[in-house]
Amino acid sequence: MAVDSTQSLIAQFAGFVSSKDISKEDWEIITKEFGVYDTATDTERFFRSWYFDDDDKALRTTNFLEGIHEEDKELTMSLISRVYNRVGPASDDEFEEYPMIEAIEDDIDDEVSLVNRVAYNSEPFIEIDNLPESFYPKLLDEINSCYQNGSYTAALILCRKLLENASIDALRARFGIKKGKHLFFNEDRRQFVQFSTLISNLKTEIDNFKPLSDGADQELIRQLHEIRHQSNAGAHSLETDITKEEIDEYKHSIERAATILFDLRTKAFDEENISPKSESQDDQTSSTGLDKEDFQVSDSEMLKKYQDNIGTLFRFSDKGDLHINERDTLSLEDKIIIHFIAYQYASEVELVESPVVSVNDLIESYNSDMGEIWGVINDIDCLRNIDKENGEFSFNVQMLPEVISRITER
Repeated sequence: MAVDSTQSLIAQFAGFVSSKDISKEDWEIITKEFGVYDTATDTERFFRSWYFDDDDKALRTTNFLEGIHEEDKELTMSLISRVYNRVGPASDDEFEEYPMIEAIEDDIDDEVSLVNRVAYNSEPFIEIDNLPESFYPKLLDEINSCYQNGSYTAALILCRKLLENASIDALRARFGIKKGKHLFFNEDRRQFVQFSTLISNLKTEIDNFKPLSDGADQELIRQLHEIRHQSNAGAHSLETDITKEEIDEYKHSIERAATILFDLRTKAFDEENISPKSESQDDQTSSTGLDKEDFQVSDSEMLKKYQDNIGTLFRFSDKGDLHINERDTLSLEDKIIIHFIAYQYASEVELVESPVVSVNDLIESYNSDMGEIWGVINDIDCLRNIDKENGEFSFNVQMLPEVISRITER
């Protein structure tokens, strides 16, 4: 029976790329570039396997690429070439293990790859002098890499992410978690608000930022709206293809907006500049358990960051039963907190449908009475109240660093 050479290449490429440093976010950008994001999302556990660096991500990648191959063989090769450009070139040992990879090199040499038909730009797209630490430097590198390789749509989408995160940072630094969380986080949905809402909230609170910077003005709001609109068009339309000329028009606006937002963030952390409506920086830190470098991290990113620590606390059996790794130093409160963390993590990796744990679940799991469990629940400061009347709660992932430190040091 004849084997399609492209299918053989897909299998070998999936094995090759699974050992490379490519993130779930990289895959999201690339699949949006090629209009196959929905296919990637529909492929079982494709994005999840890359996010959590699972052992089966080569298989999941094979399934994803085969799904594209069934519809468009040429598109499959173009996407493979794009990813290869991102992670390659292969070493001699890798060529020996995955000989079909040479076909990708041939494609590149013959200019079959759509990506390689775009001229390389030597200059970076944006430069920001006051860039904070954490994940921002890597994000800026990704933006400039996409631009230099001609992936202008991806570069603009990543610029939107940069400004979206910078907006959250500015609001959180200025108003704090307790008094200002509603400005950037939706408690009911347990997720950050949309970029349009962030911009609207910045506009509403602009007078509270003006003492920190002359750049906190309506021009900043206009630029953020303009960039949001254009990046939305690039992200959600299969027909929109951002050109170099178009993205270059936004260079100054993006650099200006980002610089102002990061300046507001830095100055808001200065205790002398704290708004009368906001908390002191010490209160912000103690109430959330977050250090400055943990600010502006989504729940998913936080879980991934601490997954090695989390993995020492519990395990799930093949049947889905939770087993806490017992230690003499663990109190009932510790076990219940770990129980909540476990279900939050299991929900993230799709082992369970929901991160919500009920009081009745805990009574059954720990052979306790209702009074004892409620007593413990009332003493725990790291839970989200989902439905207190019915005794349903979930773990507040933003407090994970503090909780992990507290439990592991005992």
